Amino acid sequence: MRRELHLALTLLFTLTALAATTLPAKGQTRIYVKQEVATPGNGSSWDNAYKELREALVSDAARSATAANPVEIWVAQGEYTPTDGTDRNAKFTILANVSVYGGFAGTETSLSARDWVKNQTTLSGDISPGNNDDCYSVVYLSSGTLDGFHITGANSEDDGIDGGGVCANGGTLRNNTIYGNTATNGGGVYAYGGATLTGNTIYGNKATYGGGGVVADGATLTNNTIYGNTATSGGGVVAEGATLTGNTIYGNTAAYSGGGVHAFATTLTNNILWGNNITAGGIQDLYVDTPASGSHNLVGGVIGGDGFDGVSINTNPRFVDPTNGDLRLLPSSPAIGTGKPLADGTPTDMGAFPYPVKADKNGIVYVNASVTGGNGDGSSWINALTDLSDALVTNAAQKGIREIWVAKGKYMPKYDRYGYIPGDYREATFVIPTGIALYGGFAGGETSLSARDWITNQTILSGDIDPHGDNDCYNVVYLTGGTLDAFHITGAKDSEGSAIQGGGVYAFGGATLTNNTIYGNTANHGGGVYATGGAILTGNTIYGNTATTGGGVYGAEGATLTHNTIYANTARNGGGVFIYDGTVTLTNNILWANTAGKDNEGDNLHILNGTPSITYNLIGDESIQDGHEGVGERIGNLIGADNDPLFVKIDTESNPKVYDFHLQAGSPAIGTGLDGADMGAYPYIPADPATYHPLTLEVAPGILLYGISAGEHLVSDHLFLQFLPEDPTLGPEDLMLVIDGVDTPFTVPAGGAYYGYILPITAEHTILIAQRRYNVILTPTEGVTYTPGAGTHPVDYGNPFSFTVTGAFDPAQLQVFANGQEILPDGLRSTTLSYTIDAVTGPITVTLEGTGGTTGNIDLATAPIRVIVESGKLKVENEMSTAIDVAIYSVTGQNVVQLRGLRGSKTIALAAGVYFVRAGQQTWKVIVND
Repeated sequence: MRRELHLALTLLFTLTALAATTLPAKGQTRIYVKQEVATPGNGSSWDNAYKELREALVSDAARSATAANPVEIWVAQGEYTPTDGTDRNAKFTILANVSVYGGFAGTETSLSARDWVKNQTTLSGDISPGNNDDCYSVVYLSSGTLDGFHITGANSEDDGIDGGGVCANGGTLRNNTIYGNTATNGGGVYAYGGATLTGNTIYGNKATYGGGGVVADGATLTNNTIYGNTATSGGGVVAEGATLTGNTIYGNTAAYSGGGVHAFATTLTNNILWGNNITAGGIQDLYVDTPASGSHNLVGGVIGGDGFDGVSINTNPRFVDPTNGDLRLLPSSPAIGTGKPLADGTPTDMGAFPYPVKADKNGIVYVNASVTGGNGDGSSWINALTDLSDALVTNAAQKGIREIWVAKGKYMPKYDRYGYIPGDYREATFVIPTGIALYGGFAGGETSLSARDWITNQTILSGDIDPHGDNDCYNVVYLTGGTLDAFHITGAKDSEGSAIQGGGVYAFGGATLTNNTIYGNTANHGGGVYATGGAILTGNTIYGNTATTGGGVYGAEGATLTHNTIYANTARNGGGVFIYDGTVTLTNNILWANTAGKDNEGDNLHILNGTPSITYNLIGDESIQDGHEGVGERIGNLIGADNDPLFVKIDTESNPKVYDFHLQAGSPAIGTGLDGADMGAYPYIPADPATYHPLTLEVAPGILLYGISAGEHLVSDHLFLQFLPEDPTLGPEDLMLVIDGVDTPFTVPAGGAYYGYILPITAEHTILIAQRRYNVILTPTEGVTYTPGAGTHPVDYGNPFSFTVTGAFDPAQLQVFANGQEILPDGLRSTTLSYTIDAVTGPITVTLEGTGGTTGNIDLATAPIRVIVESGKLKVENEMSTAIDVAIYSVTGQNVVQLRGLRGSKTIALAAGVYFVRAGQQTWKVIVND
């Protein structure tokens, strides 16, 4: 029974939120309260408001409220007391069918316009200067609603009265801050009779016996923050037969049992209980007196009594600033994504503050420093996050995050390597976890990686947190196995030789860096990049960095460098690249004009230990190998000052300095790399426009392209294509290269980091790079049958795909989407719907909407549209100011009732059965019984 009650109340809260912008429902009375009103009146408007809440609560309208004629009381900011005298028994009494809302400035016309944080509205029991003469209790709630208040000042510690801040016999407490109250039991709140507490902050309260913050007797607590309360038992909460879901209970103290929670037959799910204490024996977050149930909780300390098996994690939840009461989760919190999943598998977070990052259906989070509006959860460009640090959730896999797309602009880190806000801000860095790909270079509206232009849309990750001095970040990016693509990385300064390595990037664990420009960083080892543990660097430009060893790159333990340009870096040893040990591989790179300070020891390359593989590179002179085989003797290397790569432009005198690392005609790096490729990060662009030929390059979804973007180009002499599938499980047999309509074989270099093809340019060409086959996913939907069946269907590139939808749904409202774009318009009237996708050129996910809705009877006092099922009848109520259309369908799709322009309510007699009700823009599935 309690489980069903909890689900019903959760639904009630969700749908009540939808009604926040409506006018009063038909038959509903609204009363206004405002202390600053010029002339107090009868509460009929802000200008005619009651001056005191206590007057509104005893008005004829409030006292006669019924389910059919509910009352809302809107209260403007200010401090209100239940009496203007000294009667300690006085309290605010909120009766059934009365909803009291605080947080108004005093001019609003909708609930959604209020701001209860800014417009603090306080209900106070502090009616006398002496603490002992205050009200015994501030609020008595009897099946009503109290939302958006500060509640404080009760003192009934020694008077045998329960519920200092609020005594709730049923009803709803929501969005309140309850603090500084004392009682015999339930210092902050005593909740019973099925009361619900949602989104409240309850702190600094005290109980003589049980429940310093809350006594929950058969109550439901959801997403509340309960901290710094004290009692003999249950410093935070005493819970008996209660349901606790998604609460954060921290830093409470009990004398003997349950510093956080003392539980009797209670269900706990997705809660965080941490840092609570008992004075008789140290840390104790949860004491189980009689068996409790639940799962996916983070609980530290000692679990006493009969034990409890619902703990998933017992490590530090990593709050933002628990000392000052900020119990939000840091990006590195183990509580992110590890809560109990929803029925559809959607991951959840533990505690009262879910981490505010959400991926779209493709696992992408969006970041744009310039975005305005939106909800800021990162689920789209419109709703993009503005802070990249907040998007980098350490356990992102549990949140369904695969990629982060970042629009142009400058971003600075704010968390350290361990996910905390550092005491020394120089330790802040961008931590990119394993399995996450970070892509820059977007304008802020693209729908594919191939559409971005990272040359035009510079996306800068900067450690320059001290623009007028040298107290900048030690390291800009800490790459732990993820991917970093198309960023400018600059501003790290570690001139003090700290233990933090890699000024621009520290990369290990198979991390991948592609298409980045890394410049102007200083570190002890690896001014530009510290690459170890199998890190892969491809297509990067690394210049103007400084270090003790490895000015451009410090390489060790299996690092691979391919097609990078490493220029004008300085170090004591290994100005360009310093190889410490292991099998480091260098192929098709340009190392030029780098400088070593110690006796010119390895200006461009210094090998200390290991067995490096160094082939097909252009390396300037003054390279020292310390006894290793001469680099010049290895296959394909061009060594010495006479091999100037002839960059297009190096202008270090201008402000800002100008670098164009494309190759000029005659460069020895053109066509002399492995398999005839150009060396370095930028291919040769001929200087003579007369030799150009048009080239149209189409790149299908799922393909990563290096060195050139999709679209139209003018190309001369030759084109070297470099590409890879985004999916690492795909091999060359899964890709197709089509040149002028001909399926063309391409090169797969042994041990190479990419696939390639060299095309001599003598005429106009059209080139397509794509996967040979893509998956079309028909998403399973209740009550719907696909032909072919729901699931995954491989389709060759460019081929059509047809499917049919049948089932018990409202065909007039069915909507079909492919990758989020509607392909079947609203209003198609047929019980059989067929559609053909003309050409499959990428992965497609087909989803349906409008096939069903909320099941059961919904009767909510504040919902804008209500569907009420009574015996043999169905009642539709429209409480909005605008008319709606209503259609009722049988499960076979037959239109049973059609109502146009409904205002108010309408009751329809229906035979027993299952129906779909479409009212306005909402759909319900209902069951009518005899």
